[in-house]
Amino acid sequence: MMMVSIGGSTSALTTIRNAGHFALNYLCRGGDRLAEVFGGRSDLKGSARFEGLEWTILTTGAPILRQAVGVLDCVLEETVERYGSVIAIGRLVNVIEPSDEKPLIMYRGQMTTVL
Repeated sequence: MMMVSIGGSTSALTTIRNAGHFALNYLCRGGDRLAEVFGGRSDLKGSARFEGLEWTILTTGAPILRQAVGVLDCVLEETVERYGSVIAIGRLVNVIEPSDEKPLIMYRGQMTTVL
């Protein structure tokens, strides 16, 4: 199982609910700008965020970044809404194991690789 927290007002939430699946793409060092785009911290919105990138799919059909260093592909099992956020609970159906690259994470408000 995989749980992710999604802002209740993000456009991705409706897409995930309608599609019944989602994927987590792990970015590597240098992916800061892309993380900001998909984290809602840029002017790009909706489908414009996907333009100019190389995508593929795994089992569920969720978009997978070709440059991702690791991927978790999930079927949506349930959503739980609390305090303006939604916890999406997914059943893991496919994995791309992380490469030797360290994944990019948000730590204390800054993008960094795993410590």
